[in-house]
Amino acid sequence: MFEWLGAFILLGGFLLCLRLFGVLKSSEVAVTLAKSSLQTIQDKTLDDDAKEAATQAIAKSLFGCFFQICWRVVAALLAPAAVVICLQFFGLLSFNGVLALTVTPLFIVISVVVSVPFFIFKNKGEGQTSYSSIDRTLHQVAFSTYLGQAAASDVESRVYSKVLSPLKTTRPVFITSLPRAGTTLLLELCSKLPEFSTHTYRDMPFVLTPIYWSKFSKSFQKKGETRERAHGDGLMIDFDSPEAFEEILWKTFWRKHYTAESIPLWGEESDEEFEEFFDSHMRKIVFLRSEARGVTPGDYLSKNNGNIARLSYLRTVYPDALILVPYREPIAHILSLQRQHKNFTSIQQSDPFARSYMKGIGHFDFGLNLKPIDFDGWYEKRRTLDTHSANFWLEYWIAAHRHFLSQKDSICLISHERLCSDPVGQLGRLSMLLGTKFEQDLFDQAATIKPPQTKSLRDETDLDPDLLKEARELYDELLENTPSGD
Repeated sequence: MFEWLGAFILLGGFLLCLRLFGVLKSSEVAVTLAKSSLQTIQDKTLDDDAKEAATQAIAKSLFGCFFQICWRVVAALLAPAAVVICLQFFGLLSFNGVLALTVTPLFIVISVVVSVPFFIFKNKGEGQTSYSSIDRTLHQVAFSTYLGQAAASDVESRVYSKVLSPLKTTRPVFITSLPRAGTTLLLELCSKLPEFSTHTYRDMPFVLTPIYWSKFSKSFQKKGETRERAHGDGLMIDFDSPEAFEEILWKTFWRKHYTAESIPLWGEESDEEFEEFFDSHMRKIVFLRSEARGVTPGDYLSKNNGNIARLSYLRTVYPDALILVPYREPIAHILSLQRQHKNFTSIQQSDPFARSYMKGIGHFDFGLNLKPIDFDGWYEKRRTLDTHSANFWLEYWIAAHRHFLSQKDSICLISHERLCSDPVGQLGRLSMLLGTKFEQDLFDQAATIKPPQTKSLRDETDLDPDLLKEARELYDELLENTPSGD
């Protein structure tokens, strides 16, 4: 018992000393200096001599910060250790016993849980619409402990088995497609229906243990104002907005699919452990959302672009699932894809955390983390190597939609253009597909659906004419295989 007291003295004393000795502030200064160095290197208005002089000055400041952080961390470790040694002197505990306890899995988990509010409360007064250095540290901890979270999730499942086991997961709804095809719009529409439950930003960063994280973080959750998401597409979000975090599960259990430059399709393979985990996870999300809204638990709702790599697998595991696959006119779609790839590449080059964040949540759609889905080996056979070229995205569009047509009997195709030009008719079809009892809730959202913005290339001769012809023929075939909704 006294060893536990000593262990908590070490933990609590260390956290307290981090604050008293200014370690957190020194770390924030170091982060600011590092970002300043990167901005200086990228500044085209400075010549090489000016850049060298500026970076040398920043390097000296960084070295000073590093020295201060080191001695302060050492002091933060030694101060509580001195207290424990004093307790050993009086025969109350064993210092070696305390050290042995601090490396046990249980105490490590407790340490992470106890440390989270310390960092969050420390940062409570800072901006609520951006990630501070402390928030980023918390996310990095989550991103590096997915296997540990998966183990903790099994415990969570057993603890809450009585409330989870009655919940159904027989007819989940999966929204998936290439990015920028209208998946977010469908998610927003469906998530407003009381019978569906999906991930929200509040599930971050400990997505694999959603109940524990929800219960633990409730006392210090941020409300926050709405802000525009990083895509720069005008979509406003807050902490309660639905979002795609499901890929974290797939990335944790199917790591071999993410080791190359592209992501292969799921074949005849299966993983019973993952399927049990996924089934339990869906129940947890249903439980949390229905409890928060005070409604009867319904079905799990997923938006995950990565699921286009496993359409057959999902149909095999969940034969009654509804798989909604929206698609767009190819020219407008590839322009949007190309623009977002350039946008996220720029963001991730200037902010390394942005790249780490997107990789951590399994979003490999754009930017420096780009890992296209390799439909039928198209990636190795592609004609265009430059990912910033419209032709690259046109090849990707063709490969993806050719695959969608091969799966047309097991998925529900939805034309984004038809949804935007005839929202009432298409919402009627969507209501029928969902089998919702709240059809009016869908129709009430018709006014929020904006007509598609028509954009064209300045010069379509930049596109491969054969690829363009094939894409347009595929688009016509997609339309022919999509009920009009009339």
